[in-house]
Amino acid sequence: MKKQLTILLLFLLQNIVTITIYAQGGTWTWISGSSNANAAGVYGVQGVPSVNNHPPAVYEPCEWKDKQGNFWIYSGLYNSYSDLWKFNPTTLEWTWVKGNGIPGQQPVYGTKGVGNILNSPGVREYTAVTWVDTAGNFWLFGGEKSSNALWKYEVNSNIWTWVSGSTNTFVNGVYGIKGIPSAMNNPGSRLETCSGWTDALNNLWLFGGFGEANSSTGLLNDLWKYDITNNEWAWMSGDSTINEKVNYGIKGVSNSTNNPGGRSTYNKWIEKSGNFGIFGGSEIGGFKNDVWRFQPAINEWVWVNGDSIANGFGNYIATCIFDSIGLPKSRGEQRSSVTDNCGRFWLYGGYINSGTFNDLWVFDSQQLKWALLSGNNLVNQAGNYGVLGMPSLGNIPPSRMGAVAWWSDNNKFYMFGGYGQYCDMWVFDPDTNCISFNCINNLLPVPNFSSSDSLFCEKQCIDFTDISQNNPTSWQWTFNGASPSTSTDQNPTNICYNNYGSFDVTLVACNQFGCDTITKNNFITSYITPLDSIWFTNDTLFALPAYSYQWYEVGTGLIANATQNYYVPLTVGNYYCITKDTDGCESTSNVILYTSFFENDNHEISNAVWPNPANEVLFVNPQLLTIKISFSKFTICKAELFCMK
Repeated sequence: MKKQLTILLLFLLQNIVTITIYAQGGTWTWISGSSNANAAGVYGVQGVPSVNNHPPAVYEPCEWKDKQGNFWIYSGLYNSYSDLWKFNPTTLEWTWVKGNGIPGQQPVYGTKGVGNILNSPGVREYTAVTWVDTAGNFWLFGGEKSSNALWKYEVNSNIWTWVSGSTNTFVNGVYGIKGIPSAMNNPGSRLETCSGWTDALNNLWLFGGFGEANSSTGLLNDLWKYDITNNEWAWMSGDSTINEKVNYGIKGVSNSTNNPGGRSTYNKWIEKSGNFGIFGGSEIGGFKNDVWRFQPAINEWVWVNGDSIANGFGNYIATCIFDSIGLPKSRGEQRSSVTDNCGRFWLYGGYINSGTFNDLWVFDSQQLKWALLSGNNLVNQAGNYGVLGMPSLGNIPPSRMGAVAWWSDNNKFYMFGGYGQYCDMWVFDPDTNCISFNCINNLLPVPNFSSSDSLFCEKQCIDFTDISQNNPTSWQWTFNGASPSTSTDQNPTNICYNNYGSFDVTLVACNQFGCDTITKNNFITSYITPLDSIWFTNDTLFALPAYSYQWYEVGTGLIANATQNYYVPLTVGNYYCITKDTDGCESTSNVILYTSFFENDNHEISNAVWPNPANEVLFVNPQLLTIKISFSKFTICKAELFCMK
């Protein structure tokens, strides 16, 4: 698959133009949708999947991949719908999930922080930022005809929630202090950026774009982090002003002064190490083909590949060769970029002033090298659909920009829509002789842990043990509801749960190949210890309501068959009760002295002593008392009052 063919065309008997055509490093298949431009959608029945369904032609929709491997899109440009669609790559079926199929819908915000089936972000055009958090929820920010509101979509409930930001449009950013999160902070309204990443600790990051605010309309270079747990934004890097120039520094050398500059960005790649990557985009001077890496651990950018000048021609050598020479042409509008299961970056198409591309590239962030897998160095190519569902080496999508893409669990590249008014779904099946998937992904840590206890009935402190595989070298723990709430120890000890309830525990384990995360939901449960107290009425002892009871006498022990919520003692003595609730939590009552009766000389019960039975205080009427009282258990407090020792 490493052949190339050069065709020489003779013009006007003098001019020779060289066009380079490359064999593909895999096979394209048109699998769904229409091959006609600007085709209408086939909605079917909402909530019902069908191979006949497909969205209408759309440019720069929002996109996500769920935990089950399905692909999702929302809204976008052309007919400007606010519909939500899901594609199953196994069955090749689209499902119209949400929306009314009517263009131009305005947002329905509802109450901030409260999900509602009627809520909707409304129409989102020109590249909004999207994320999938570690729990599988979808997030959305920005895009034209929007505010600076942040939205969350919960797949299981099919509900949107307006989480933060304003309902107004053209909103200025509130930057606060760099690096300090605050409930007052918020990025300004923006479009033309999908450079958003979810880190291992479930924070959401975004970079740059075109600011669409009242006082800052222009290209941005600000980097933001959103803490989902605390609902706070922090301005992490870059400037609060527009159209800042790029500062490359030295290629490959990280520095706190490095910055990609104000630009519209269209990528969302993340390395297995946890670093973020961007490629190209547009700035004041034109289009770029540079590759940047952001390192969250040190909060610094580094330029790692590509040209430092605008409008670079790239270098198209041959397919299936990772080398330091190959390089895509400069471009923008290349939203169809994904990360594969080995941590490599894939990129299809895009735009430069002369037109749109149909080339497919992959970038190895460890080698810092590109390889061309499909397409050529020309623009505005017509493509070849072939037969729906039939793979062929002759198939290739038409040139386009603003498409969206996903990487499947079985190592294939999927792409949908884009400028040219397309509503077609394509899949690229890589040739494993060209690119291997026996990669370092298998060497990543496999995080796992155990604890000294996970279910208890008292507020208590416990220990955790790391049992991760593949030799992690660093650890980041998060203990919801505990003190301390985080730890970087391999085996944290003395983690105290001082509140009752069920709590998640998260572990991020890292080694030289990268990081992975595990969250065990409701892993720790701390039950409330049931209250217990006993008292007597007349000759009977009673306990508070519980699930089970067992009565005891001090010095004698368990009383056989005394398992009701009451007990009638047979002798004077000290008694208590142990109860359990439905969770199995046990409680021991107070100890109470039971004196069944007091007699006079005629062995008759006298009203000279009360109460009967006695608890802690015994009242005596000396004028009526004609019996001898054993003072071994009582002392005189007042003339007519005796108290227990």
